[in-house]
Amino acid sequence: MKRENNIDLLKIVACIMVISIHVSAFWVDKYLKEDNYKFLLANFWDALSQVAVPTFVMIAGRYALSNEKNINYKMYYEKILKNIYIPTFIWSFLYIVYNYLIEILAFFIKGKEIELFSPIKSFLIGCPAYHLWYLYMMIATYLTVPFLIKFRKKHGDNKFFQLGIIFVFIGLGVVLIKLYLKNNFFKEDYFFEWLCNLEYLKFINYMGYFILGYCLKNKK
Repeated sequence: MKRENNIDLLKIVACIMVISIHVSAFWVDKYLKEDNYKFLLANFWDALSQVAVPTFVMIAGRYALSNEKNINYKMYYEKILKNIYIPTFIWSFLYIVYNYLIEILAFFIKGKEIELFSPIKSFLIGCPAYHLWYLYMMIATYLTVPFLIKFRKKHGDNKFFQLGIIFVFIGLGVVLIKLYLKNNFFKEDYFFEWLCNLEYLKFINYMGYFILGYCLKNKK
């Protein structure tokens, strides 16, 4: 393995942006209904920092799709099972236990009714804790790696680049269609709301960035 200072620096910048998202989101929510400079300032930093997640996805694609060994299904899936899936599920279990403890404390302190299935439901949709959604999105993304490498080897880098551009627009289309349907047709539809909240399916939104992370690696 060879260190790449430019990619390391990009990771540091993206980490700072993630912190900025979580800090500014509090103020965006607080001043959402107030017409003042505080909302505009918080919203500016929140919007500016949203590039963090696509950046991390592109970095992941840059390495995962450059490794020709990942075309071997058995070896690749064993590797990601050990390095990504098992740690994710361990942390998910710990957060499920934590969420149940919070429910029990709320019951004894505030008399709040225990939502027995709420932590399990959060786990099933891929969000046992709000910040773990990224890992569940990437779980689905990493499953595609051997197939994407095979496509690239068969059709060449230019076609692969075009596929990345297509997926960027597909991801944008999915987001816009989902928002339109949610706001106009499915406001009270429980199944549609559940489907929209599945973090696994968000890999479609980011697949274009994942592919372009490989395609742009040799460009200035």
